[in-house]
Amino acid sequence: MLEHQVEGRLGLESLGVLAEKRVRLLCLSHVNNELGSVNDPAPLVRALEAASPATRLFLDGVQAVGKRPLVDMPWDRVAGYSLSAHKINGPKGIGLLVYDARLRLTPLIHGGKQQHGVRSGTLPVPLILGLAKTLERAIARAAENEARFRALSRRLIDGLREQAQRLPELHVLFNSLAEDDTARQSPAIVNFSFPPVEGEVLLHHLEEKGIYVGLGSACSAQSKEPSRILTGIGRGEEEARASLRVSFGPENTLDDVDRFLEEFSRAYRALYPTFKEKAAAR
Repeated sequence: MLEHQVEGRLGLESLGVLAEKRVRLLCLSHVNNELGSVNDPAPLVRALEAASPATRLFLDGVQAVGKRPLVDMPWDRVAGYSLSAHKINGPKGIGLLVYDARLRLTPLIHGGKQQHGVRSGTLPVPLILGLAKTLERAIARAAENEARFRALSRRLIDGLREQAQRLPELHVLFNSLAEDDTARQSPAIVNFSFPPVEGEVLLHHLEEKGIYVGLGSACSAQSKEPSRILTGIGRGEEEARASLRVSFGPENTLDDVDRFLEEFSRAYRALYPTFKEKAAAR
């Protein structure tokens, strides 16, 4: 089994197992959607060529495009890359698959040959035009957005650390890498835990103030189980349940972060006595 480091990215030292198992395709998130941890494609490709030359790399880029420059992407050495328009403020209902033309893809939706035999169905021209325009704008602004997100995430991390020093009952554990290292961490996502207060309860308190954050991925929004991403990097069940994911967009400001910190502190102090009592009773 491939090992993921505590930061939530693939450990390059474990790639040798791919050759042993004759794995032909390695699929990873370019940026993890809960932690923001980055699987940097350039060193990944080099490591694969050394450890398992027959294995190709496929990346899911939905959390990377528009939030970090893609100038160093080794396009000639990856099997494919995917993205979704709604993640970059484009129309819902359309995505993009970039893949090596030498690959033979078996369609999951059969019928006509409208989309080069990869997928049947009439091409949605309005959605395609919307995606193209949105993608052009997102790529042009990626470096600017990344710098903006770095300032926002630094304000949030510093603010949470200051609150933890000021409030003896608040213990903050950063699940995202709390350093300005964009090669390893996307500044667009900050995930942190604050046991014993449960994240879902605190999230609803923030919603009442018009502040919207997340617990995990949107894909698992209906699940009541703790995040498998957080438990996968070694967090306990209580720590995983007592967590929030803050994601930034181009429209967010430092004032938004300051307001979040204010309301988070207020809600935590109100909820802490109840959850402390529950923890003591267990």
